[in-house]
Amino acid sequence: MPAPTLARRLVSPLLLLLLAGCGAGLLPSIHSEAERLAVARRLHDAGEYASAAELLKVYVSNNVGAADVDQAMFLLGHCHLKTKDWPAATSEFERLLRDYPESDSSAAARFALAEVEFAQSRSADFDQEYTIKALDDWQRYLHDFPGHWQTAEAANQILACRSRLADKLVRTGVLYLQLKLPEPARVYFR
Repeated sequence: MPAPTLARRLVSPLLLLLLAGCGAGLLPSIHSEAERLAVARRLHDAGEYASAAELLKVYVSNNVGAADVDQAMFLLGHCHLKTKDWPAATSEFERLLRDYPESDSSAAARFALAEVEFAQSRSADFDQEYTIKALDDWQRYLHDFPGHWQTAEAANQILACRSRLADKLVRTGVLYLQLKLPEPARVYFR
């Protein structure tokens, strides 16, 4: 058998396998909005957050008045949270809280919003803007949803926020002492 014919016989199956592998990451075909939401939930539960987010974006934009759009918005925000797309997650959770305040997903959205903010916070050596925001949202969560199942976790997170803020104050006071400025140090230690 000549070399070019043998090469074609070997390359053709390899090329087909390569092309078949490229299609493995495609989303399944969707025939209805209910199916889109169901597939997005399955992808979310399987940990395929980016793929689920793509389906959920379309579902949320196409079904503004649907009964389960609030659940889709929460799932979309959660997908963004898991992929560390903080601005998008914040936007979805805030939108759900603003547009659907009576939703069953509101409590979980308030908790998740605090999670997003705490995830963006930095150690006590840095500015604590996001720690303060997370603290405020977890406190609001406890106030607004006292019987929700994540209240114990929220209480623990509030302690973590307060500890970080206290650590920031102590470190600043120590810095002023090192600079031989006792009056500002005293203010921070109080």
